[in-house]
Amino acid sequence: METNNKLLKEILRSVPYIIIFAGIFIFFTQAHPLLVFDTDDWWYIYRHRHGIPLVGDWNPTKVLPETLMPIAAEIGIRIIMPFNGDYISSLSIIFALTLSLFIVVYFMSFGWFCKKKLTMNSAPLSLVLILFALYHFWPFTNGTGDSRYYSFWAHNVTCIFNYTIPVLLNSALTMYLMTEKEAVLNASYIKKGLILLAIYLCMNSNIFASIILSVWAGTELLESIYKNAGNLRKNKIQEKDSIQSCMIKIATTKENLFCAAIVVLWLAEILMEYKGGRAAAVGSGISMSLILDSAGTFFHSVMTIRKLFLLSIGLFLLTGVMVSIWGGKYYNITFEPDYTYISSLVKSVICMLLTAIYLILLSAVAGTRYISRPDVLFTWLFWLMFIGFLSFGQICVCIPRSMMALPLMIYIIAFETIISAKTYSEMNTLGYAPATVKLIDDFIINQVKEADKAALNNMIIYVPEYETTDNWPIAIYGADRITSALYQHGIVSRFIHATIVPDKAVNSELKIP
Repeated sequence: METNNKLLKEILRSVPYIIIFAGIFIFFTQAHPLLVFDTDDWWYIYRHRHGIPLVGDWNPTKVLPETLMPIAAEIGIRIIMPFNGDYISSLSIIFALTLSLFIVVYFMSFGWFCKKKLTMNSAPLSLVLILFALYHFWPFTNGTGDSRYYSFWAHNVTCIFNYTIPVLLNSALTMYLMTEKEAVLNASYIKKGLILLAIYLCMNSNIFASIILSVWAGTELLESIYKNAGNLRKNKIQEKDSIQSCMIKIATTKENLFCAAIVVLWLAEILMEYKGGRAAAVGSGISMSLILDSAGTFFHSVMTIRKLFLLSIGLFLLTGVMVSIWGGKYYNITFEPDYTYISSLVKSVICMLLTAIYLILLSAVAGTRYISRPDVLFTWLFWLMFIGFLSFGQICVCIPRSMMALPLMIYIIAFETIISAKTYSEMNTLGYAPATVKLIDDFIINQVKEADKAALNNMIIYVPEYETTDNWPIAIYGADRITSALYQHGIVSRFIHATIVPDKAVNSELKIP
């Protein structure tokens, strides 16, 4: 009986994650599918790279996105396509599954943090998690046409793997280490190895996203050194121990070495990325005017966030701080001031501020357009939402009566987000409807299939014409990327050298602008 009760409790704890996964997966397969469309998508679905940073490469440290995307594509082709018989749809399903898994891991890390650090029970935690998930679809008021962005949105499938997934992994690992840092340092070698792999992938994912984990590690390191230095001042140092030797002992504790190693890895990643091809191509140096432009763009982007969203986060924060500093009484239960929460809050606020400064400086070098992108702003927005829901969780724990508002809040936010007259932006470069993207993809693929049947070694691919110098998003230089992807994935029997010819007649035939 006891075993059955434990099993039932575990199943109930899993319910919110199952709901979130199912909802997200349906969202990315039915409502807003992740479809291959532009030249970058065709390139990265088959381009394999080494699993180590490559100094001098175009993207030296993007190990995670540039290994995960072709692996996911390969799984989709080998496992899903035999069932549905459709190349583009099988890729769309596996990409949705991959993104959904990372999102669920992200929410699981937050749930674990709330359970361990805030001692939140399963029932309220389930509702808080659902509300937290809905908040990720609420922030932005702007978008393309009659649509809007959300936290998981990106310009195309490639950017999902290059920006959104790195943010999710860095955030998830950061929240996990906030909860389990001491346990990880004393864990089995296998668990330590898995954590090491996760850190490696976080550091070698994207320089816009890796700041999340590294800024947390740096904050933890500085806090530890400051606290121990304070203890040295309070306690008399033995004559045999010099201040220098004591400081060395402080700096070389397991916890501090762990955090220092993360910071060093991050600095090495920044240096290698600085020496890469993309940095040389887009980097413009840095100046005060560029920094000011970047800061202005950042604050303008923040101002596109819904005012009610910001107001609710501010209200959670203010109430959580008041409850935790002053304490209080609920019926016959007295709760004392909670300085553990305050400590976590202060460190998170510092991380948020440092992340904003870092993004401003990095965008000043790479181009101010980056910091206006939702998939880049998500790096900072994570900290804002984490601070808000850290405070909201604290309120629920200290004032149980406040949990009565949770079902009502979920209902209201659901109708402001996923159940709304205004839809969300599609994840392709031109914001086309999924049916249009699928139509273009099939039109291109059918041409290559026909050339393969005719045993041609060279062919022309006719594509829609766009008013850009290189016909982006289906660029004239990307013809061999399309035929290479189809050959690598077994859609055609040979590699066919191709030339792309933009043609307005294709626009008319497919009824696209």
